[in-house]
Amino acid sequence: MRRARVGGQIQEAWDEGDEGSAVFEYKACARCTYKVRLREQMVTVLELPDGEMFKAADLGDTTAFKVESRSSRLIAVKPLTMGVD
Repeated sequence: MRRARVGGQIQEAWDEGDEGSAVFEYKACARCTYKVRLREQMVTVLELPDGEMFKAADLGDTTAFKVESRSSRLIAVKPLTMGVD
């Protein structure tokens, strides 16, 4: 995979996007694992359904990602550099 080496790209598609167009919802599944795609310079917020709470957030690579608890149901994740998985 080749990636641009210049960060901070802006997609014009979001200039006229509908409200909620940047929101993706999974159907809750007790035994499922969900993949989350992150984008450089953007914060992704993970929200659990009502009645569910995060106990902890663990990162395998603390030099490439930042994670912050926003509430018992919200966690924010941000890549710290380009091209990280």
